Amino acid sequence: MTRTSQSAGGYLKWAVVDGATGKVVRDSGPGWIRNLILNAGLNGIASRAWVSSFEYAICGTGVRPTSVDSLTTNATLAAGTISTDASFFDPSDVGAELKWDDGTRALISSYLNSTTVSTASTASASGHFVKYNTQDTALQIETKRTNTKLTGAGNCGTTQVGNQFQFRRTFDFTIEIAAQNYTEIGFSWTNTGASTTFARVLLPAPVFVDIGQQLRVTYELRVTLNPGSPISRSAAISGWTGTTGVEQAQLALLGTVDTNGSSQIYGFLTSEPFNTGGSNWGVFLSPNAAAPATFGSCVNRHTNAGYADTVTRASYTANSFYVDATAVFNVGTANRVDQRSFGYGYHAPNNFFAASSTAYVFVLDSNQIKDNSHTLTLVFRSSWSRDLA
Repeated sequence: MTRTSQSAGGYLKWAVVDGATGKVVRDSGPGWIRNLILNAGLNGIASRAWVSSFEYAICGTGVRPTSVDSLTTNATLAAGTISTDASFFDPSDVGAELKWDDGTRALISSYLNSTTVSTASTASASGHFVKYNTQDTALQIETKRTNTKLTGAGNCGTTQVGNQFQFRRTFDFTIEIAAQNYTEIGFSWTNTGASTTFARVLLPAPVFVDIGQQLRVTYELRVTLNPGSPISRSAAISGWTGTTGVEQAQLALLGTVDTNGSSQIYGFLTSEPFNTGGSNWGVFLSPNAAAPATFGSCVNRHTNAGYADTVTRASYTANSFYVDATAVFNVGTANRVDQRSFGYGYHAPNNFFAASSTAYVFVLDSNQIKDNSHTLTLVFRSSWSRDLA
């Protein structure tokens, strides 16, 4: 099995705008406010592009925090159980994510009692932690949604910084006919629904919007593709020995946001987790032993390459945040004694493009044999996660 991963973090700024003149009355300042991507939002990445996940902005007046510091309460994570030294949990915490000071993270899968919960995590940790309310599916008190965008460069668009992509939209809510104090902001992929919130934040302080003014929110979703540089590891492929090598993400085949705030999700979507094993997704095996190219480019490995006869996507399990795709090379496919690299790429639907428009590659340290008496099965895992403060 080979693995690629993507991590995402959401950041916002707000401004209060005079509805008549369009001038900014006040704003949140130059810094960004972190918000929390919810489980509902992350689960959605199995079925939609990153840029399609925040088509709408939401504002509300709730007071529920997005995280709770354990303060003097400590927790121990071991063998799939989290135990605290004082009462801390309640049944509504199922789906919340805990993060210890050493960076260890675990999602609560079931509630046992006020000091004990279970998790699918196999990690170990102990000490102080923060509980993130990732199980929330909506703002506490939703007031408005909007997909009205302030367009133009700087307001909407896509920026690449190394192996990170920053997708930005700026939203304008309707002009107020009664004064409001907004306390929470969220984002969604749709215009309605009680359980359709991608991300949420409780603002550091309420934002007062007077009659004749409107709330403006800029949201930036930052998605990092990994590994952005070569990483040495061993590929677990039964039947082959000496399967050490290096792996790396290559072309960043993602949807983007244009300066009008529209999602551009056509064609090259091989790097999107929702498309793992789906359309525009092909797998190759090649004798080309060249090192991975710099992120954002790739080596053309098509010469003498072979292509998987079938690629099958596994069903997605909620809150797992990964999708597997299984590629099979039949007995008559890609038979050589000097196979040195494999990976996946764009399929248009000609398999040729997988080796010349490559999203991921693994370069083996030594030659491997694929002959006409064996099939070869490769499993690729695309996983994704949220950044936590």
